[in-house]
Amino acid sequence: MSKQTKQEKEKDEKDKRIAVAINFINTPNLQNVPRSELEKYLKKKGLSDPEIIEAFDKAKQQKEEIKAKEDEKEKDLVTKLQKYGGIQQQNQISEKFINPQELKEIVEQAKISNLISIRNRGVTTIYEQILGLNNLQILIISNNKIQIIPQSIKNLSNLKVFHASCCNLQDHNIENEFFELTSLQELNMAKNQLSNIDRFTTLSELVLLDLSNNEIFRIPQNIDKLNKLKLLSLRDNHLTYIPIQLQKLTALKKLYLDQNDLDDPHEVLKQNNPELIFQQGLFEE
Repeated sequence: MSKQTKQEKEKDEKDKRIAVAINFINTPNLQNVPRSELEKYLKKKGLSDPEIIEAFDKAKQQKEEIKAKEDEKEKDLVTKLQKYGGIQQQNQISEKFINPQELKEIVEQAKISNLISIRNRGVTTIYEQILGLNNLQILIISNNKIQIIPQSIKNLSNLKVFHASCCNLQDHNIENEFFELTSLQELNMAKNQLSNIDRFTTLSELVLLDLSNNEIFRIPQNIDKLNKLKLLSLRDNHLTYIPIQLQKLTALKKLYLDQNDLDDPHEVLKQNNPELIFQQGLFEE
């Protein structure tokens, strides 16, 4: 074996050792294990001190790259919400009612775009013509006077985004069939009068959930069923207690709990999820 071939083989073996070490260091279940313990294990596996240092440096770089990608995805979600009227819109109702011809045009357009936005129109009902659009994916009805979210909303089985903020909704205004919309990924019911949110835990595909500025006194014990949540806003409610199950939301990146009666939510959660970001208000309609 030539000297060059030997060197190449040794480099390949070193690269393989470091690659295995990187995967080991970034194993999710080991993130709270002290670095010294991880180093001891890697030494037992035959890695030299320089290789261990290199592995930790590259593991950190890999983690930062993954986080950057996740942050970019999150920004895309927020951008999409902004595009569809979900953030920083004027909280005014323009009282422009929808006439039959306009409604017909809205429904026809939605058959192509799978999107309906009827914000600020002073409407009191979700029209049956809309509830018949089985392929609808995005429905924005915020800043209206919706009296009820009816049983027939279950027909929107492909709905992924639903915004109904500022609609004066109370618990009894929402029929149970709404919680059969298991494709929902983004839900904004901020600035209503909701008090019991137990039923929301059935919406297991949710990625973003905004229930800020309601009358909520309690987070459900089974909140961990929403294990895909990346953003949860419960700001400006009446919370006094955070259930330990909230720690199990390992996908959560942003949590808004300000303007409640909590002492210090950081102390309750940061041990198991030190990357969690606490911020104030995201969805403002």
